[in-house]
Amino acid sequence: LAQAFSTGVWDLIIIRFLIGIPLGSDISNGYAYIMESMSKGAREVMGSRWQFMFGLGEVFSIVVITIMYAAGMDHAILWRVALAIGAIPAVILLLARLDLPETPMSLIQRGKFVKAKEVSERLFGDSLEMLPNQDVEIEKPKVSDFLKVIWA
Repeated sequence: LAQAFSTGVWDLIIIRFLIGIPLGSDISNGYAYIMESMSKGAREVMGSRWQFMFGLGEVFSIVVITIMYAAGMDHAILWRVALAIGAIPAVILLLARLDLPETPMSLIQRGKFVKAKEVSERLFGDSLEMLPNQDVEIEKPKVSDFLKVIWA
């Protein structure tokens, strides 16, 4: 929505750059969530549907902008409206994702074994009996250690 109120090209560039961070992470996080929270077979179907919806959104955007252009909307307003309209599905997605349950894998990685067993039983019918029946404190990796491994 902030894009529609930018006052110059540099404002727009900065806003678009900042928007790219959550949008870029949404692609990887969305696929990871689908793969971790759905059973084999269902996750492939959902991944395909998810990609289809991305493509459909792009086509829909082009159609809406073309209609506004053909209707004679002033170009100074058209680009602002076109960019602001993107806030509508973004808010809908944000609200829909507020109540997503955590995946068993993310819970296990944080040492929350009791909750991971509960979620896994509900999602997959697997009680993860190999895990302990109590939570464990797992040390979080340091960013500096991560960067050392990456640069090595």
